[in-house]
Amino acid sequence: RNLEDGECYSHLDKQRILNFMANGGSQDQLQVACDRANQRLHAHFALLAWPFAIEQDLVLDFDGDHDNSTVLSLIDILKKDATRDKLNLSLAHSRELTSHHIKQVADGLPPSLKDLELSFA
Repeated sequence: RNLEDGECYSHLDKQRILNFMANGGSQDQLQVACDRANQRLHAHFALLAWPFAIEQDLVLDFDGDHDNSTVLSLIDILKKDATRDKLNLSLAHSRELTSHHIKQVADGLPPSLKDLELSFA
């Protein structure tokens, strides 16, 4: 799901919000702004779900539907957050945490990252 596909109380409000996101620019600028916002929102929810996903072994396929051709990988979602420069993630309460899970976090780190804080205790 994408931000621009969402509903708003009034169509005019939605247009105003999208216009603000595009900084009053073109349709291409709006698409870039929406892509950036969607990547950030998706990554935010992926990070929130990460501890649960470790416990349930769902980091690589969060929806758990192994028969489906669509894979919802938290690693891929986080890595796509191309403008993220800071990340703070606590896995302190993950009882099933192994080096394999830490590698999964490392594999998902966006290349733009400059400040990383991981907590395991």
